[in-house]
Amino acid sequence: MLSSLFLHSPVGRAHLVASRALASALSPAWRREELDYLTFLPAVERWLWPGLYHLALRHAPSLWRAYRRWTDRPDEPRVLRERVSDTGAVAFARLLEQVQPRLVVSTIGGAAGLAGAARARSDARFLNALVVTHFRAHRHWARPEADLVFVATDAARADLVRHGMPAQRIVVAGTPIRPGLRALERDEKRALRARLGLGDDPVIVVSSGGTGKYRAHDELLAILEKLARPMDVLIFKGDAAGVEQRGAVRLHQLGFRRDFPDWLSAADACVGKIGSLTAAEACAAAVPIVVWEPIPGPEEDNARFLVAAGAALWPRRPNELRTALADVLGSAGAHMARSAHRLHKPDAAARIAALLEDRAC
Repeated sequence: MLSSLFLHSPVGRAHLVASRALASALSPAWRREELDYLTFLPAVERWLWPGLYHLALRHAPSLWRAYRRWTDRPDEPRVLRERVSDTGAVAFARLLEQVQPRLVVSTIGGAAGLAGAARARSDARFLNALVVTHFRAHRHWARPEADLVFVATDAARADLVRHGMPAQRIVVAGTPIRPGLRALERDEKRALRARLGLGDDPVIVVSSGGTGKYRAHDELLAILEKLARPMDVLIFKGDAAGVEQRGAVRLHQLGFRRDFPDWLSAADACVGKIGSLTAAEACAAAVPIVVWEPIPGPEEDNARFLVAAGAALWPRRPNELRTALADVLGSAGAHMARSAHRLHKPDAAARIAALLEDRAC
């Protein structure tokens, strides 16, 4: 049996979900092992990188935005790009010698750098592949160690070329997402809502991320409640806690769950911080997007891309958010849904997996 390693980051769930979607798409001939790439770093650095990220998002998001902009420049200090690779390369090289994988797939740029640095220290020979999970590509995704880089959009490909990646290594393939997401006809959506216990009132999915660090979560719920419009608001974080009535709003605390694609497919809109994977899944389901207080840096880049494509609205003030919600639940919703669906590349995980197997063998 052929061996493969899938490296992801513990910061955010998009990296992990995309990694698992790809691993599941490989043929049965492959043995798959899932790894958090930060486990190969010293304990201090395992705490430092996620800790600084979460601290900045909670208390000083503008600093995170400034950091992202600074490191997206050609004169970025080399130590910021190479420190993770050098530190963990020895430990990862030992694993490579033991496992002898034919394929290493990373859904975070630093992991592809780690795999490349470890490969240079070992006798292992494998395809080092990187999957970019955003609509645009920051300089940290431009990893020369990667043999093959998959991106979601032509814009991301152009970003990587501008950052110095060889164009022949880059494949525009879409975002690997969970199976089961597709645009539903009206009768299909009505039947799905009935199965999920939802009625004919508008259904809104709140995107607040998997880390629990979304600062604007409570503010968003308060604004939805003040709309004084009957609706079902679906929340996927923490533990499931049933349904709570808040004025005209029915708040469904659903927790993390495997059938999230069903609930998203049943929705009229997806509202919140909107990570890259959530955005890709909303496009697959033809669900319009309202971005509210995205994480500075990558999510703001995603938001600009989605707004330019007509798939999203990005209000900046509470009164603008109320207007945007009214628009997306009204006449603008259908047009935005079609625009969102045009961004979707079906079966991305299967197509990427097929190319990986072909190149790795």
